[in-house]
Amino acid sequence: MKMKWSGAALIQLREVLVGLYPMSNDVRRVLTDAGVNTGMVSFDSTPINTWFSALQEAKKNERVVAIIEVALKDYPDHDGLKRALEGVPPPLIPAPDIRNLDWQARMQPGQLEKIIGAKSTLVSVSFLERGMKASRSVVRLVLGNGSFGTGFLIGHNLLLTNNHVLPTVRDAEAAVAQFNYQETMDGFAAPTQEYSLQPNDVFETSKEDDWTVVRVPDAAETTWGFLPIASRQVSKNDRVNIIQHPAGGHKQLSFVHNLVAYADESRVQYLTDTMPGSSGAPVLDTWWNVVALHHSGGWLNEPGGDMRYYRNEGIHVSLIVAALKRRNLIP
Repeated sequence: MKMKWSGAALIQLREVLVGLYPMSNDVRRVLTDAGVNTGMVSFDSTPINTWFSALQEAKKNERVVAIIEVALKDYPDHDGLKRALEGVPPPLIPAPDIRNLDWQARMQPGQLEKIIGAKSTLVSVSFLERGMKASRSVVRLVLGNGSFGTGFLIGHNLLLTNNHVLPTVRDAEAAVAQFNYQETMDGFAAPTQEYSLQPNDVFETSKEDDWTVVRVPDAAETTWGFLPIASRQVSKNDRVNIIQHPAGGHKQLSFVHNLVAYADESRVQYLTDTMPGSSGAPVLDTWWNVVALHHSGGWLNEPGGDMRYYRNEGIHVSLIVAALKRRNLIP
């Protein structure tokens, strides 16, 4: 039976989707995977308005069923979605009247707590401590022309950033690496430490894959540590965090809308937020291992594909590791 997506059926589906995907970035991911043109969708601060616009666009292009299919990959046991795919409008189940019940009576037996999304976002509290340690070796790069970028130490007294941040030896000679350019817990500027780069000792770059490695003084690594790089696996729907200097400002961490949307052996695309100045930042997994080098964002094609997506993108760390080994920069 083919569903006629209009009237009550569309309203009921909208209510289900609002409950499953209240965040705009999640809506954008679902629509993109379903082949809906997100540029024609009005993203509103109120989820129900966003989904109203999204479903109107999907209906116009006969992509409503595609949205349900994508949602079922996240929630394979969701009865309302399965009914909708079978051509039966998902039921609107009114919430019980809990105003006169105590808190225990409001809960179903054995369900005093619940994982809300498709995957648990719970992490050990040590996640914060490891993240702070990882952030120490991330630097603000102040360039000779007054612009900014981000970089990070990778061991062997080497700093990694993008080719478009430091394309030449001359650019590296004019640049300064600022460590600890961030705010304290009290909101004050932390004391920073600056080092000039040493490109005459080591400078290797790849314009094609947009990375540059340059030597730094021994004292930089001794004082601030480094993020070791090694070949890593990263897959769609993994979570990634980015430590960065957006707009050349104080060091920040993006870890909220942080799903990987696409990954192959050379590029990783994700929904994690960045800004100009974030180029050269480390893209890290849940355990704070480097999985990519951030380098661009906007409307991007997946490699080999024709459809464009609104995402950020990094260079896969395994590609960079292989290149550095070929050049005898790392063992």
